[in-house]
Amino acid sequence: MSLNILLRGRNWFNVVFDGRPTQLRGVALVTAAIECRRAGWIGPLPINLVEQVHTDYLNPRYTAETLGEAWEWATTSVPRTTTALLPKTGKDVTVADYVVDHTQRTSSADDHVADTTVHTALDHAEANIAHSIGGTLRSQGRYHLAHAVFKRTYQLRTEALGSEHPDTLAIRHDLAGVLQDLGQLEQARTEYEAVFDIRTKLLGGWAS
Repeated sequence: MSLNILLRGRNWFNVVFDGRPTQLRGVALVTAAIECRRAGWIGPLPINLVEQVHTDYLNPRYTAETLGEAWEWATTSVPRTTTALLPKTGKDVTVADYVVDHTQRTSSADDHVADTTVHTALDHAEANIAHSIGGTLRSQGRYHLAHAVFKRTYQLRTEALGSEHPDTLAIRHDLAGVLQDLGQLEQARTEYEAVFDIRTKLLGGWAS
């Protein structure tokens, strides 16, 4: 039976298929990790995030292996390489870069990560990762979702660093930019001016 039928997901496995018995849940775990990276996640991925997202890439019509068996498959080195698809380090995993690169190269320009995956990733993301996800969304023209992500990031930055920290001002500037993208020009202008005023105050009369 074709894996394309069994699995709702991508064909990234073609680049690493090696004759091992294919594990449907294992493939879903790797797909989930890839999709989080494509959404803009930077750095290692929390295992609990990957486990939460992976069910979106399983077809409920078919019986998959246990989660333990899936992780064993995904974390075992691929034959003829020294690299597993999802190397584990403590409570995190990383994705083999060549698998992510293959997925990006073979995806169409409008083949975006699902909104549900983005929202789940944000529930686990710190401010710098959320900022990266927002930037990815904005570059794809997904302005409404980017706006929601930037608002969340601005909140996280303000709580952690204060409203006048350079990192907080950077995300507020991006928030203004996406408001402009959405055609909300008055709100964008208000945000731009607020950022300019704070930077002017902090820099003693000069702001870039």
